[in-house]
Amino acid sequence: MGKQVRIVTPSKGRADNVLTTRLVDHLTLVVPKNEVEAYALHNPQCKIVAEPDNVKNIVQSRQFILDTYPNVFMIDDDVKSIRKNYAYEGEEYMVTDSNEITSIIQRTADIARGIGAKMYGFLNVRNPLHYVSHIPIKFTGYLNASYCGYLEGHNLEYDLTYKEGEDHYMSCLNVYRNRYMVIDGRYSFVTDGNFEAEGGCQIDRTKTEMLKTTLKLKRTFGDVISVKQKTTGKSKLREGERTVTFPF
Repeated sequence: MGKQVRIVTPSKGRADNVLTTRLVDHLTLVVPKNEVEAYALHNPQCKIVAEPDNVKNIVQSRQFILDTYPNVFMIDDDVKSIRKNYAYEGEEYMVTDSNEITSIIQRTADIARGIGAKMYGFLNVRNPLHYVSHIPIKFTGYLNASYCGYLEGHNLEYDLTYKEGEDHYMSCLNVYRNRYMVIDGRYSFVTDGNFEAEGGCQIDRTKTEMLKTTLKLKRTFGDVISVKQKTTGKSKLREGERTVTFPF
């Protein structure tokens, strides 16, 4: 296995409720300076890193992490479970062992490194029925910023004018500059109540802001961005949600 990546969690307002610490040992938590003491009190097993004073939102926080750690996997503080999409009916599908979870992350980073990809992550599905078993790994697509990694030399940076939608922006920018990534569909990282949990980036995410972001992404990257439509698998949508589809 190649160089180990740093596993980092950006967080704010959740010092006593970082769900991810239940799954991954030895996280590095990147938090606002005025919350360092509280995070250290409630998360003594983690390394706590203070953000600079100019970091005001999640996009700026992710850029600070990219600038600080050249080989990194970012995992959000509300990831509540990791699931095997390839498990047979009746088999245990939850991954709960911290060493195994860490190994999954490091192996995926190593696959990306081995084929020259600079961005990597996991399938953005909650329902294993959406996993296509004959395509376990994809090389273009959407990578959710809640569980996404970068390798040295990625030549990517966030557009700090975005308050949310940074994952769609970076997925598109990566395909434009680096042509491909690694998306391991065998595993799903599931967050706790997207759009509902308190704290974190929910502070910055509103319906109006989401619609503005979708239109801005479409102006930047063209027809690969479209407004998300209801499907059988997902009937509940917020106005302004978007999807990204690449032609290759």
